[in-house]
Amino acid sequence: MEIAVTDEQWKRVADKMSRQGVMGRPRADDRRCLNAILYVLITGCRWNDLPKEYGHDSTAWRRLNRWARDGTLLRLWRHLLRDLDVGGQIDWQRCAVDGSYVKAKKGATKSVARGRGKPPRDMSLSKETGCP
Repeated sequence: MEIAVTDEQWKRVADKMSRQGVMGRPRADDRRCLNAILYVLITGCRWNDLPKEYGHDSTAWRRLNRWARDGTLLRLWRHLLRDLDVGGQIDWQRCAVDGSYVKAKKGATKSVARGRGKPPRDMSLSKETGCP
């Protein structure tokens, strides 16, 4: 499966990419890096399993981190959302924002495992009150 940004898509985002200074080694192609990042995100493959036509996996990984840190990804997201909104392609009545974050724990807490803490509360409904 080949994942590639089309010419039309690239024209929409090319000027929003962060630029490199004039010093140092030549920069890897932004479009190729974006294609590599999208490939990993869409397929779910490991970075090391990135096909060679997308370039070196560490280059794409570093570019993703740089774009996340310097605000490039946020700028791209806002730009593309604005384009969709202007084109009437987003129904804002059907959108939801979820900012929740839940840390996944591996097993019981140490205090419960050692018998010192309280076990988790039974969340089944009480027949008398109808409350947990």
